[in-house]
Amino acid sequence: MPQTESPADTSPDLINSAHDKVATYLEAMRSNPQETELYPKLLDAMLRFAPCESGKAYVAQSILSCSSHGDLHDLARRWIDNLLFPIRAQGGRTPAPSTTSSTLDQDPSTLLSSTTPELAKKDRGHMKLLRSQKSQFWQTVEMFSQVRQEELDGYDINRLENVLTLNITAHHLFGALYIWLKPIPDRPNCYEIGRVPKLDRLVPELLLPAGTVIELTTPDEANLPLPDPRYLALHAACAQIANVSGVAEYLKELVEELEDRAVLSEDGSSFRLLDHALSLVNAFS
Repeated sequence: MPQTESPADTSPDLINSAHDKVATYLEAMRSNPQETELYPKLLDAMLRFAPCESGKAYVAQSILSCSSHGDLHDLARRWIDNLLFPIRAQGGRTPAPSTTSSTLDQDPSTLLSSTTPELAKKDRGHMKLLRSQKSQFWQTVEMFSQVRQEELDGYDINRLENVLTLNITAHHLFGALYIWLKPIPDRPNCYEIGRVPKLDRLVPELLLPAGTVIELTTPDEANLPLPDPRYLALHAACAQIANVSGVAEYLKELVEELEDRAVLSEDGSSFRLLDHALSLVNAFS
């Protein structure tokens, strides 16, 4: 399995120190009605749900390297811009059929998306972790999850380890970070279904209950390999971080505004939206 250069120190003292620093930051934000709790809650969720030990160490050391609340604010914004927003913005799109069998002929900016049975033969699109330069997005992904860009360069994006077929409803919810598959430790290819609570009342009959354990199987492991659990773990981490921290609704509003806004406002009120759009372009360029 490819390794990243993520920090190796995952001692309890390191993690606890980072949690303490975030807790102090959160209290400071709560004491000022003009501040938001979103950013400290995001940092706490990044620590809690990092998909691997080196990713947890990366988050903790990044937090501890901040010398002020302003630095922590900027760190949270960078993780929104360089990790969560690109994944959410691209993941919720329904893949369009291609005229050829290669996903390289389709939109190259689809990230962490699944495919549907109708498109599976033409779009092997599960979790399309893209071909691109080492953008800030990819640097963040590699440090946070041990998933390396080189694994999915070129035609390797079509590897069966990068494919998961879902029905159209599950595909949309998976891309929007409303459902996820969380790998179960010490049980290879077994996953616990996670979902946001509101789905229980919105589409209860279409999805398996949260907490349901499923096992992915294959009749031929050599020629028909199963999805790489690291890719699913990265998606599950991002989904849980977004929903537990409260960032999910913010991301949803940004994506909808980005899709609906044809032109920028002349009064400059679209500056933040433009900033996010540019971060999306930079992530995949």
